[in-house]
Amino acid sequence: MVRRSTVVAVVLVAALAGVGAWWVADDGVSRASVTVETANGTAVLEMVVADTARERSDGLSGTTELPADGMVFRYSSVGERAYVMRGMNYPIDIVFVANGEVTAIHHAVVEDPPLTRYRGRADCVLELPYNWTVERSVTAGSAVACFGS
Repeated sequence: MVRRSTVVAVVLVAALAGVGAWWVADDGVSRASVTVETANGTAVLEMVVADTARERSDGLSGTTELPADGMVFRYSSVGERAYVMRGMNYPIDIVFVANGEVTAIHHAVVEDPPLTRYRGRADCVLELPYNWTVERSVTAGSAVACFGS
């Protein structure tokens, strides 16, 4: 017969494992689904969100790899934006989106100062793996839904 203390111990270990898995999965990083119309249909991306001034300023600087499917930057209105590869360790695609449509795409490489300013009109900017847009035939005018827009 199984002792009561063994059953309690097994239940306790299972509960702690569940809490541990929840705690690791909830890393406090905000994420959002972004959809991009590609030549092969709709791609749904799970992206890390940068929507505060500090998060947008830091971006991917100092990271060693792209988190999730990339990073999405949120702005409250459409405006002219400029991005640089400050502190970057790998190349990326920078995609400017205004009112649900790609306005500019830049294939940004790691560089030493002076840094190139990649510009575009946007209320949403995507940072994706290098040449992701080329491989999927995403161009200016392609539809993108950032944050359900």
